[in-house]
Amino acid sequence: MRTRSLGRTGLQVSEIGFGGIPVMTRTAADAVAVLRRALELGISYFDTARGYGDSEVKMGRALAGEQCFVATKSSARDAEGIRKDIEDSLRNLRRECIDVYQMHHLSTKDDIAKALGSGGALEGLQQAQKQGKIRFIGVSGHNRPVLVDLVRQAGDVIDVVQTLFNPLETDALETLLPLCADSRIGIVAMKAVGGGIFDCPAASIKWILSHSEISCTDPGMATIQEVEANARVGTEDPALTDADRQAIESLRTRLTSQYCRRCGDCLPCPKGIDIVSIMIGDSLIMRMGREIYENRGFVQKLESVHECYDCEECLPKCPAGLNIPELLTLQAARIRELAGAGAG
Repeated sequence: MRTRSLGRTGLQVSEIGFGGIPVMTRTAADAVAVLRRALELGISYFDTARGYGDSEVKMGRALAGEQCFVATKSSARDAEGIRKDIEDSLRNLRRECIDVYQMHHLSTKDDIAKALGSGGALEGLQQAQKQGKIRFIGVSGHNRPVLVDLVRQAGDVIDVVQTLFNPLETDALETLLPLCADSRIGIVAMKAVGGGIFDCPAASIKWILSHSEISCTDPGMATIQEVEANARVGTEDPALTDADRQAIESLRTRLTSQYCRRCGDCLPCPKGIDIVSIMIGDSLIMRMGREIYENRGFVQKLESVHECYDCEECLPKCPAGLNIPELLTLQAARIRELAGAGAG
């Protein structure tokens, strides 16, 4: 398995990391088997979060005592909240120190103000770092302009940025990746296979890794077969082949006008519709399990789609130019199909 430097941290991490969302849908025994197979194949960077169900617990069971790098995240925006989450993460992951602890899903300027302000999450992370409970500080988010603002304000203390980056989500190339590279901030590319919906995972991962700014990519993995296929990309010839390029062009042709980039620029909806959750609902169910349909209130969310008519305020806000009203109806049907709920 090839490795790369995780920015200025000094950590040499595997090019292929392990995204920890899907293991929450597996039994404990199956999850441990998947995680340990990843270790056997040279994957050394494992990413999870407080919000990923029991993913931390399963990682702790599989990786306790192993020489690897573990990253997790908290959605707390205040110092007290994130310190508590760090203690919970340490117990779940069975580690005395967590390699990278991230402020999870920073999406707005208000998130930044809270996280960086007095008594904010960053302050809590720095305290934990001084106490030896975490090694490096990171941030994750789906909105690239927000991440750019964050790096410009706190790039001297942020060691790792985890951002969306794949053949359909390329805007990080414009500012975020160069900015992080200039500050020697490690970059972890998430949603390497579009949250599980891309049909050319190997080509997508190779495309991502063809960009030298990327430290590693961490596709979510639920099965040993997925682990073996993804790990193979990190050991074989990294050069994109003609077949890879054709697969990526086909992907772009089919999905560019349908694929939600998760940025949230379309929000808030004047009708109260949770646009992003519905637009990526099929991916959420595929990677996080059918239970999420009820746990995240999808029944009510899908009913709200009927309120989408006339205003079209979301259309000029979408940087990808998606026909959101039309796609909401299609996605609602897709979510009902996957959930087997027959709602609405």
